[in-house]
Amino acid sequence: MKALLLWCLSALALLGGLAWAGEPLTQARAIQLTLARSPELTAELAAAAAQGELADSVAGAIENPEIRLEDLTTKYFDPEQERDFQLGFRWSPPRIGEPALRRQEETVDWFEKKLKADATRRKLIAEAGQLFAETAMLRESADLAARTADLEEQRLSRVEQFVQLGEADLLERLKTQRRLTKNRGEARSLQSRLAACETRLRALTGLSGELTLAADPPPNVEFDPAKLRLIATRNRAEMSWRQQWERLAQRRYDAARYRLIPQFSFIEVDHHFEGDDDDFDELRVGVEIPLFNWTVADRRATAILRRTAADRENATAEGIGREIDSSLANYREALAVWRATRGDAEKTRDLCAQQLEIARRQGLLSSVELLDLEIEGIAARRALAEALYELRAAAVELQAATGAAGWEELIAL
Repeated sequence: MKALLLWCLSALALLGGLAWAGEPLTQARAIQLTLARSPELTAELAAAAAQGELADSVAGAIENPEIRLEDLTTKYFDPEQERDFQLGFRWSPPRIGEPALRRQEETVDWFEKKLKADATRRKLIAEAGQLFAETAMLRESADLAARTADLEEQRLSRVEQFVQLGEADLLERLKTQRRLTKNRGEARSLQSRLAACETRLRALTGLSGELTLAADPPPNVEFDPAKLRLIATRNRAEMSWRQQWERLAQRRYDAARYRLIPQFSFIEVDHHFEGDDDDFDELRVGVEIPLFNWTVADRRATAILRRTAADRENATAEGIGREIDSSLANYREALAVWRATRGDAEKTRDLCAQQLEIARRQGLLSSVELLDLEIEGIAARRALAEALYELRAAAVELQAATGAAGWEELIAL
């Protein structure tokens, strides 16, 4: 059954990847494909499902009765009765509170496996989302860097002409050559990083061929920390796991108290066949008397756990809250930087376009200065692309911290 489940999930992931191979890939879709085809997450979800089935069935796992057969000769003390054949049923009932305790122990194991799967899911959300954002940023940055290198090459050619005409010195040429070398190296580095990111993104999503990335809108949203914590406590597995642990403490406390009560150790019903009309029935009952092993330490320990249950639950909620606050602070910082960079980039773009138009009409700037304006405009666009990457990476980190299935769940607040 487990193998069939894993095969079905893998087939769905493959079909999903084929269906979306020719469409623009969004960040949300990249996350969905990554979650659907992750072998680690699939195995952990299957283990959690199997443990859930075990937790549901363990409560009914009561010991089976046994059939008891006995054939005795009684001739040595009763010459008239030569045989005594006995047929009986013997059953050991469970201790009071033990079925509920066993079920809760298995339930805690189930929620621990769900907790592990949830942690893997949130890790994959952050990894896939940040990788998508990095790939989109590197594509734009690599194109802009290549364009900058071309402009620097044109600038070097113009400077060399000015040097020959005596309108520029050799030092200016050397500086321009150094800038060109630096930009070419940076363009090659960005292309190498882009190829590595695209390879990793294909491996995560299961897509092949050329990747077309959709132009997702920037995550330009303000959030209320209290509402984010509410989403996190609803989505993340830590809170439900903690609640199951508190129930286990209660079950252990109850089981420890029930051990002080006399309980049946066995119940047996027999029928004796005497060979004539003297057959008779017999009932035997064993009762365990709690003279020893009063489980005082168990009861004291579980009583302490019960009294501090609220503190542990609050500590779990506070831990989630601190993680949310940290992710939200990173997001707000990235959002502020992106907004400021966007404003500066728009001003630089408009100013450069205005100056270029004036210079071309009136001839006030040299060809080198015109190239410098274009290079400056490209630099502003690159700064904006990098700021947008930091914003998207912080946004997906915040999404993973809340355990939300998608960004839409957060902006719907």
